[in-house]
Amino acid sequence: MTPLTPQFGLPRPPRRALLAVALALLLAGCGDPAPARPGIDYTVRRGDTLARLAGQAYGDPAAWPRLLAANSDQLADPDAIFPGQVLHIPR
Repeated sequence: MTPLTPQFGLPRPPRRALLAVALALLLAGCGDPAPARPGIDYTVRRGDTLARLAGQAYGDPAAWPRLLAANSDQLADPDAIFPGQVLHIPR
């Protein structure tokens, strides 16, 4: 027979089950959050190029390789950027 809680007369859950739930909740919150990337995210518009964005961001259109490197996960070709793409512009 399971012991009853004094206030409500409900059965107490087994202590082992409470420990398992507490441990699961604790471990679920242990992941490190994604590191913040300094800079801004920019949504590409029609007519944008990496050189134009580099010129606006850094004052030097020749700095476009910096944008290509920062977005290498989605850009393989510096001439292939499309409206609606979200590019990261690092500081």
